[in-house]
Amino acid sequence: MQRGRRGPWRDRIRTLLIVAAVAALALVAINPSGARSLVLGHGNSSGSHEDSSDSTPLTPETAQPTAAPDAAADPDIPTTSHPFAGSPALNWAAGADAIVLPHAEKVGDVTARQVDAALRATKAYLVGTNLDPAELRGGYPDAALHVVDPINGGPARVKAALSSPSAKTDPTVWLTRYDPHEVRLVGDVIKVRGRMTFTKSDHESVRVHTDYTYVYAFTKAGNGDGTVQRLIARRVVDTQWYPRGAPGKVQLVRIDAYFGGSGCEHDGYLHPSPSENSGVNPSGPVTDPYDRSKPLDKPGTCGVASRT
Repeated sequence: MQRGRRGPWRDRIRTLLIVAAVAALALVAINPSGARSLVLGHGNSSGSHEDSSDSTPLTPETAQPTAAPDAAADPDIPTTSHPFAGSPALNWAAGADAIVLPHAEKVGDVTARQVDAALRATKAYLVGTNLDPAELRGGYPDAALHVVDPINGGPARVKAALSSPSAKTDPTVWLTRYDPHEVRLVGDVIKVRGRMTFTKSDHESVRVHTDYTYVYAFTKAGNGDGTVQRLIARRVVDTQWYPRGAPGKVQLVRIDAYFGGSGCEHDGYLHPSPSENSGVNPSGPVTDPYDRSKPLDKPGTCGVASRT
């Protein structure tokens, strides 16, 4: 039986495959990281304002770290295309997805469903005070305060701070806010790192403890020079829900905050600036804003960040 001859179309396919293989090898030789990005789907366009990295993304934080993140030996300079370059936050998760709820379980007389509702309300408060675009630009935090039980005066104190900001009533202790006439966010990525836990508290209530660090990248509003300045806000917020409390709402029982890369003014806004001590002399120590292994040192003081 005579074996059929290979047609011309098969020769053309073979030629195309050889050319494609040679081109792929050339791409790997010239730009190995770019080739990997194409294969893994991690390509980054110049307008996305999202950093890409060859490193493995960090897993969610489940316990208090034992040390600060290592400093880069040769830190990259942040740009509008890569605003988190040279920062430990580069491989952190971003946005609301980074606030991972623990598995809800029964606590005393509080059912697992009630615990879950308290966890979700707490997350809604954190998102509404640190990640909501309108609130960040100075808008009123309606979504955040919607889940706060007014019984202990939390919403009233926030409203009073917003109407009359001062060193004693500073709304930035409660909310991350910036002046859109001064600066603008680079893209829509906000890096987040931290954890949420819960425990039984007094009067058969459940107490939710949160400790999160948020990293923002800013550039000047209008026609700036493209310089990127990062601002780091670490917030420790505790909420509590009582069986007789308002359904779907939590009480604010602890609010602490520390900021790195911000000026020390008390006009109701945070001011990302290369000179973070503008406006008033610093009163706190030099602190690594990325060090989550230590408790907040004198929250509310105006210190100096060792890096941003």
